[in-house]
Amino acid sequence: MKKNSLFTILAASAAVIGMALPAHAQNYSPYWSLAGNSNANSSYSKLGTTNGVSLRIVTNNSTRAYIDRYTGNVSIGYGSSTSSSYRLYVTGSTSGIYGKGSSSSGYGVYGQGGKYGVYGSGSTYGVYGDSYSYYGIYGNSYNGYGGYCYSYNGTGLYGNTPYGYYGVYGNSGKDDGYGVVGYCGDYVGVYGLGYWGTYGYSESGYGASGYSPGSGIGVYGSSEDNYGGYFASTNENGLYASTQASGYYAAYFEGDVYSTGSFVPSDRRLKKNIESVSDAMSIIRKLQPKRYEYKNDDAKLAVLHMPVGRHYGLIAQDLKQVLPGLVHEQQVNIPVKPELVKPKSPDGKDVSQSQKPAASAKAESMDIMAVNYEELIPIMIEAMKEQDQKIEALTQQLNALTASRQSEMSNGSSTAIKLSNSDWKITPNPASSNASIRFSSLPVNSRSMLSVTDNTGKTLRQIQLSNNSGVVDLDISSLTNGTYTCTLSIDGILVGSKTMQVTR
Repeated sequence: MKKNSLFTILAASAAVIGMALPAHAQNYSPYWSLAGNSNANSSYSKLGTTNGVSLRIVTNNSTRAYIDRYTGNVSIGYGSSTSSSYRLYVTGSTSGIYGKGSSSSGYGVYGQGGKYGVYGSGSTYGVYGDSYSYYGIYGNSYNGYGGYCYSYNGTGLYGNTPYGYYGVYGNSGKDDGYGVVGYCGDYVGVYGLGYWGTYGYSESGYGASGYSPGSGIGVYGSSEDNYGGYFASTNENGLYASTQASGYYAAYFEGDVYSTGSFVPSDRRLKKNIESVSDAMSIIRKLQPKRYEYKNDDAKLAVLHMPVGRHYGLIAQDLKQVLPGLVHEQQVNIPVKPELVKPKSPDGKDVSQSQKPAASAKAESMDIMAVNYEELIPIMIEAMKEQDQKIEALTQQLNALTASRQSEMSNGSSTAIKLSNSDWKITPNPASSNASIRFSSLPVNSRSMLSVTDNTGKTLRQIQLSNNSGVVDLDISSLTNGTYTCTLSIDGILVGSKTMQVTR
């Protein structure tokens, strides 16, 4: 009796299930077979749900893929999210998306969209693309980002091509667009290594833009045999550098700078409170030129990589006492060059064709005084003009006195002055340690005086001449290199002068 009742219940249940299923579904059983389904057709075959329930694909009792019931968006990866707002969302502990072109003209990853062409986020590579001969990663977007990549601890965007094309290529045709934009918390926004360290092209925006809000580097370029960074423009400035920090330098160069030309804005329309420079010679007298070497053997200062050998210049602390406006002091941050290490590809193998910087570079900081030598030039020009005016005035005075004395002699004076350039000479000239002044034809019974002055008019030596001819030996070993004036006077009247050069 019980067996008959159980059979009746099972038969009734099967009839009900058969009535509930669509007619075409009843004809295709089983619905899923581990051996594969051979009874699928293009019209009715489906895998999934027919009601308002999202589809989960599970292995080892964990969700590996998820299809949203409302949007149809697909999430793939560990802990697949049910709130993905992307048509395809891929996450993983190694690579979010790994694309590799199968032919020389194929794309590893190709993305096109109204906002993001490709968006990647991961702990190692956000997006990894590898191509044999074309683009490692190529992204195209109408209004947003062609490719946007972000990583917490690893590489946001990594592109590699072993056969000499572009690892990452960025091009913006929009007037205010960016070819390549790199952002980093405290290290390198954009890092380039190779023949072209970093190459960016833009119609009218920025070829490459890098930003680091911390103590890192906005854009870093390095090359083994060529330029670490190369900047060129057809119609505008090749390189523009600026800083928003008050008192800081727009650019810092480590090493000598070579330039085929240099200009500083000096347009009158840009200036106000224009005044003439006066008493420039008194300023020049206060300057203290020095000869020195830099402390390259100091371990702390070695990071500055200052030039070696003997140099000439001014000490900033000394110049600050005379011209404080020409001395600038600020804290200079000198970043340590990134250590180059070989990165790993998602399969764990070394990527020999590319390198990336280690994320451990720190910066040295120190307060340094610098001198603006350029603004010393106008002061030196004015000092030369003042000296020239003084020499001209003395020359005119000497000529007048000479003419007056000769006039007196021609009117019956008892002492005749007949002195020419051949009557006295300075040998050798230029001189280094000793000089001889030979003179002849000095008037008899006259008081003749030889004076030596420097280029400021200061009298250094005065020698009384007692004979009408002879030789005077001068010890000039204590004189510095420069030009000196030897003046001959007779009875208090200046009758001639010669210049003497001291060089060593």
